Amino acid sequence: MAGAAAGALCLSWALSAAAAPPGAARPFELVAKGLHDNASLSRANAASAKDATGAMCGGENISPELSFNNPPAGTKSYAVTIYDPDGAMGLGIVHWVVYGIPASTKVLPRGVGAKGPEGSTPGTNRTDGPGYYGPCPPMGDKPHHYIFQAYALDLEPGALKAGLKRDQLIEEMRGHVLASASVMLRYARPAKPVGNK
Repeated sequence: MAGAAAGALCLSWALSAAAAPPGAARPFELVAKGLHDNASLSRANAASAKDATGAMCGGENISPELSFNNPPAGTKSYAVTIYDPDGAMGLGIVHWVVYGIPASTKVLPRGVGAKGPEGSTPGTNRTDGPGYYGPCPPMGDKPHHYIFQAYALDLEPGALKAGLKRDQLIEEMRGHVLASASVMLRYARPAKPVGNK
């Protein structure tokens, strides 16, 4: 249900963008290189840790390349979150929280999630630590939906303290969001580890 809602939101955004009159400012956009809405993340993007059962997640914990297009006037920084609404039996899991990304930043290079973009402030992910933590849904579960959300803010880099969790960041951003954009991607693990017969 949450994934369907996210898809409907993205479709609504796409229709409104297509209907924009000629000469109108183009909408703020978050792009995951080589991936479109509802596409699948690769194994490289998955977590490299162990899951709750002790099985390896099987990935390399490499964050995908992301880029910001058409930021609104007055943008001073960006924030990015990755949230899996299907995780934890529907309670949701936070995979990345980073903010204070300078407005001069156009691209978050592939793999930058390990240390965070230059000049940014790290938030807190599902492990109670900083940085990108890749997908690791239960083996054999249906594909989980990963909502990559970017916010263009009127806050200067460094305005918010480090270590904020997603819910805390949302509260701190209220009244400071100039625009937001999202990409919804999917990931699933096979019922058996790759290579097992």
